[in-house]
Amino acid sequence: MKYNHTSPFIYGYNPLVVDSHYPELMGLNFAILKLEQKTNYCLSLQKETLAVLLNGSITYTWNNHIRKVQRDNPFHESPSLMHFDGFTECRIINDGDIACEIIIISTHNSRHFDAKFFLPEDLASQEIVGETLLDGKTKRMKRVFFDRSNRPETNLFCGELVNFPGCWACFPPHLHTEPEIYYYRFLPEMGYGFSEQGDEVFKVKHNELVGIPDGKTHSQVTAPGYAGYIFWAQRLQDNGKNIDYQLVDEHAWVEEPGAVFFPNR
Repeated sequence: MKYNHTSPFIYGYNPLVVDSHYPELMGLNFAILKLEQKTNYCLSLQKETLAVLLNGSITYTWNNHIRKVQRDNPFHESPSLMHFDGFTECRIINDGDIACEIIIISTHNSRHFDAKFFLPEDLASQEIVGETLLDGKTKRMKRVFFDRSNRPETNLFCGELVNFPGCWACFPPHLHTEPEIYYYRFLPEMGYGFSEQGDEVFKVKHNELVGIPDGKTHSQVTAPGYAGYIFWAQRLQDNGKNIDYQLVDEHAWVEEPGAVFFPNR
């Protein structure tokens, strides 16, 4: 499914996905917070919340803590992020000279847990993957923020992918029980890609968003000449476990050791 929204974003809180309108996403909320320079916003959604800076210079303040973060763009720079429970109030201050944009993901979670600010070195993982597979056609930068192994109280599983030009992400196609959101940006901005969901294919452009229902196979590709940024988010099930992925059997052979492809095949 592809979700339409007004772009460019206005200053303030821009909700793209609201859980009450899209129950098929299992309780996920997605928004872009856009702040004019020298302004601030109080984030208090009464939900577990994750804030990820896309560009600009901001300061987070919460419970007498202060942390500053700067990011020019998500293609070349790893993220810092703010993660807190539904009982915490966090103020975001744009103290830079340009407007900034922040991804806001939230979901219901009745647990109390300590807020945490993540530096890039605190992420669960960040690496280039797929470089040696399929002639590098699945080469991408993969950044996993955290999961229940290091944030056991969380109901969120999120991260970023940066597709190299002309490359696929999440190939071979895979599926999982939990629905998922993909939010796209491209460099340059006129770039585009395709989101494959089962037998459906959606053309995706800068600032667009798709939702993938539970149990539907999915993969995506970025057009040659363009880098594709993908922010992905899933709400974990209330079973204390992480995501369980399954590859599509029909195409799983491409990752087998010694697999032979055209022109040798």
